[in-house]
Amino acid sequence: IIWTLLGFTFWVYGSKKRCHLMWNIGAALMGLVLLKLLLIDRSNLGNVTGIISFIGYGLFCLVIGYLAPQPPKEQQE
Repeated sequence: IIWTLLGFTFWVYGSKKRCHLMWNIGAALMGLVLLKLLLIDRSNLGNVTGIISFIGYGLFCLVIGYLAPQPPKEQQE
């Protein structure tokens, strides 16, 4: 939960401040959370709790996508 909250915070903060580095760090943390869900938690959880955890993760990412879209890239002249 802590890694997910950190990823969410970085992702939203990076989007609001238009900072690609922070946004990418948040996206990477959320990717690590997904890998952990796939590799570690899925084998230790039962079918119903595993399905609920993946649905919860997906809904959380949907909310993040709505709140924190990717900031526009800086154009260099």
